[in-house]
Amino acid sequence: MVKGRRFVLKHHFNGNPKREDFDLVEEELPALKSGEIQFRSLYISVDPYQRPYTTRMTPPFTMIGSSVAVIEQSKD
Repeated sequence: MVKGRRFVLKHHFNGNPKREDFDLVEEELPALKSGEIQFRSLYISVDPYQRPYTTRMTPPFTMIGSSVAVIEQSKD
């Protein structure tokens, strides 16, 4: 099985974010189904716009962001 990782915001932060404000969650990904793709992120963007976005969400939740990725598998 393939494992994926995601950053989860544990709670809202004041000032600059700190490592303890987040959890890095690793989980096994299910097998691909027809029409799905699996990609591997090479670069992940962490932008200032995420701060106002996070204040509208109720923790814990997975952080969003853009990435540059390569396709690892495809089930066309």
